[in-house]
Amino acid sequence: MRRASLLLMLVGLNLMLVSASLQKAGADAHSPHDNWSWLKDTYWYVPQENLPAVETTLSPLAHQLISDQTVWHIEDYAEGYFWGKQVVKLSTNDQYLCMQLVGSITPQGDIQMTFTFTLPPAVPPALNLKVSGLGKMRRVRGTWQPEMQMTTGVSSLVTHWAFMKQCQPGEACNQALPGVELPLQDFLGVCPCASDPLCP
Repeated sequence: MRRASLLLMLVGLNLMLVSASLQKAGADAHSPHDNWSWLKDTYWYVPQENLPAVETTLSPLAHQLISDQTVWHIEDYAEGYFWGKQVVKLSTNDQYLCMQLVGSITPQGDIQMTFTFTLPPAVPPALNLKVSGLGKMRRVRGTWQPEMQMTTGVSSLVTHWAFMKQCQPGEACNQALPGVELPLQDFLGVCPCASDPLCP
């Protein structure tokens, strides 16, 4: 009888330890990532499956699906803030949109970003367009990916959500970005003056 009681106690203790271990593993899987400094000098792009966006024309009101390739170069990071350059190519025209980006990221991975166009001096400052985007860092197949949402535009609007994917050395994105078939650095190179508002 004593042996059976002792065995039951050991089994119960074992179950408690396993349960506590599983709870800790579950908590760790959802714990905040408190150091995002690895974002410095990283490149991000829209993967093929997330290229579709919707363009809304306001007069007359109409909606159509388009393709939106967006690339970020996060140049620097400090104390939960990051900044750099963004280049956008929509399938509706041949133009590239060149912007500066600045963002914040919380320890829990919540992201807020602002993208700023620098327009020619003849354009009134009130028309200088600033675009905001919201997002969250997610673990997707073992890697961090910002899940982002934004809407921007003046005479028409573009609404887009995407999992941004990091472009690592040696990956195919360096040779041909989805939707535009340009190498990553060539794509960024169409905006040589994005960091200099006085550049012609």
